[in-house]
Amino acid sequence: MKLELLPNELLLNLFEYLTIFHIFQAFDNLNIRFHTLILIYCQKIHLDFQSISKTNFDIICKKYLPLFNHQILSLRLSDDDNTPQQISLFLSYGLRLEQFTHLQTISLSHIHSSSILNKLLTDCLYLPSLTHFTLTNCHISIDQISTDHLYNQIWSLPKLTYCYVDINFSDRSYFPKPTIISTSLKSLHIPNISCDFNELIHLFQVTPNLQYSSIVFVDYTDEYGRNVF
Repeated sequence: MKLELLPNELLLNLFEYLTIFHIFQAFDNLNIRFHTLILIYCQKIHLDFQSISKTNFDIICKKYLPLFNHQILSLRLSDDDNTPQQISLFLSYGLRLEQFTHLQTISLSHIHSSSILNKLLTDCLYLPSLTHFTLTNCHISIDQISTDHLYNQIWSLPKLTYCYVDINFSDRSYFPKPTIISTSLKSLHIPNISCDFNELIHLFQVTPNLQYSSIVFVDYTDEYGRNVF
C-alpha cells in the first residue's frame, strides 16, 4: 500500500514514532496534504533538543521552527557537553522565547552565562501560558542584587505553578529573596542551597499558595536550644 493512501489519522499516529526532524525531512516536501498534516501534528508538539546533533538542530531552527514556534507546548534547551553553545545558537538564529506564545513548559540546563539567563527570563515574562519552569545544572557568577532580580523575574511569571531552580553560584550561594509576590506558584524545588528560618518565612510570605516544596532548611541553635541565625 502506498503511503499516500493511508488516512490522516494513521499518518498522525505514525508521526508519534518519529523525531520532528525526521518528520520534516521525510514528508514536508511531498505535497500540500503532508505539509498540512505536519502543521496539525505540531499543534501539540514537545521539543527536546538536549541530545540532538548540531546539524539537525541548525536545520530545524533555521528552516522549520519559524513555521510552528507559536504551536509548541514544551521546549528543552541545553548547553551540556553533548550540545555546547546550543542556547547561544538558538538566540543567534533570531529566535526568541516570546515567539513561542503557547509554550507551557520550558526546561533549560547547563547555562553558564548570567546575561543569557536574564535574556531568557525576560522573554518568559511574555509567555501567557507558561506554567512550568526548570533550570538544571546551571553555573553562573552573579552578585546578590542580580540574584534578587533573577528570582523576581521568576516570581513575576503570571501563570507559573511549578518551578525547579538548580543554580550553582561561583562566589557564594544565594537563597531566593524575591520581593514580588507570586500567587500562582504551588510547587517549588531549590536543591543545593540552604536557608535559615527567616529566609524560609520570607519565602512563604511571597509565595502564599505554595503547596509542595523541596528546600534545604538549616536550623542553627546554641547549647541552650535558642535559634541562632
